[in-house]
Amino acid sequence: MLSRTKSGAKTNQQNADQWAGRAQESVLRNTERFREYQLQLILAAQDNVNALFEYMQRAVQAQSISELMELSNSHSRRQLEMITQQSRELTASAQKMATGSAAPPFAGIFGQDAQIS
Repeated sequence: MLSRTKSGAKTNQQNADQWAGRAQESVLRNTERFREYQLQLILAAQDNVNALFEYMQRAVQAQSISELMELSNSHSRRQLEMITQQSRELTASAQKMATGSAAPPFAGIFGQDAQIS
């Protein structure tokens, strides 16, 4: 009886150690994915600010209203394309981050996939 109790305690300790290791790995992975997402946000903001300054420099140099209108239309079209691409990239990154954190870190440790009810 005592040996069975010790064996059960040892198994429980091993399971707890495995869970802790997987939980730590999961947190580290999700932290890295969140950093990647933040970096993408910062780069998108930087690209948008740079495009705005470029537009403003050219707008100040415009020689006529028609040139300014053409410049504005061109800038708006490029910005729309850039924002569309940025949105796709950010959505993909957010989905990667969300799906990575959806699986419980202790799944499979206790002999079968553990479920949270």
